[in-house]
Amino acid sequence: MDKLIEKNNLKRNYLIKFDSIFDELSFLTNSNDRLYILKYLLRYGCGNFSEMHKNLKLTYPTLSNNINRLQEMGFVVKKNSKFYLTNSGKIKTRLIFNLNNSIEVIDSYKLLWSNHTIEDFPDELLLNINLLRNSKIISSFRTNIYGLDDLIVENLKKSKFIYLIISEVNFKYADLISHSLNNNTPVYLILPRNIYNKFLELIDKQILKFAFYNKKLHLLATNKLFKFNLFLNDFIFCINLFYNDGLIDKNKLLISHDENSLKWGKSLFDICYSNSGTKYGSFIKSE
Repeated sequence: MDKLIEKNNLKRNYLIKFDSIFDELSFLTNSNDRLYILKYLLRYGCGNFSEMHKNLKLTYPTLSNNINRLQEMGFVVKKNSKFYLTNSGKIKTRLIFNLNNSIEVIDSYKLLWSNHTIEDFPDELLLNINLLRNSKIISSFRTNIYGLDDLIVENLKKSKFIYLIISEVNFKYADLISHSLNNNTPVYLILPRNIYNKFLELIDKQILKFAFYNKKLHLLATNKLFKFNLFLNDFIFCINLFYNDGLIDKNKLLISHDENSLKWGKSLFDICYSNSGTKYGSFIKSE
C-alpha cells in the first residue's frame, strides 16, 4: 500500500513539474519579443533599455512590458540601470535554444532519421544533437556508386590525424589507412571483431608492423557492431548509417566542417572507445 502511494505521489510530482515547464515554455514561445530579449542578454551579458531598443528594434513600451514579465518569472534581474539574466534564467534560456536547434536538426534530416538505425548513438549525444545543426546531407551520384567513399577518402588524406569507426570491409577505407600510415599520420581506429581480420588483410603487413612500432596506429577491436561508419579528422566530420534492415546506406552521408560537429563526432568516438575491447598500439589521445 505504501509503495502504491509513493508511486502515485511520484507520478503526481512529475505531472506538476511537466505542467510547470510547459507553462514556462508557453510563456516564452508565445512572444518572439521575449525570446529576442533573452537571446540578447545571453549573448552580451547585460543591457539597458537604450541598448536593447537600438539593437532589437523594439519600442520602449514593448521592452518595458516584456522585461517586467521576465522579471516576474525569475528570468531577469535589474542591477543599477542594466538588466541581467539570473543564473536559472541563463540555464533555462540555453536549454530552450538548444531544444529549438535540436528540433531543427531532427526536422532538417528527416530523410536520415526516418528509416535508419540510431540505437548506437548514446543518449547524451542524442540530447546534444543540436551540435549537428550546421551539417548537411550529401547524396551519391547515380553514375558513381562510390562517389561518397571517394569524397571521404580525398578529404581524410589531408589529415593531421584520423579517427575512424568502420563497420564494413571496404578496400577504399583500407587504402586510406595505408596512405595515412605511410605519411606518418596518426590513425585511431575502432573495428568490430566480426570484420577485424578481413579488414586488416587489406592492409600491407609491413605497414601495420611499422605503424604499431612507431605508435601511429592505435586500434581497438570490439565485440560490438556499431551500425554506422564514423570519419573524423582535424577539419571534417562524416557519418553514414545503417538502414533498419541491417544494410549500410551508401547513398547518403552526413557531413560537416563545423567545430561543434567535430566535437560531437569526437565525443561519439570516445564513448564507443570507452566501451572497451582489445587495444593494440599505445592509443594515446592526440592533442
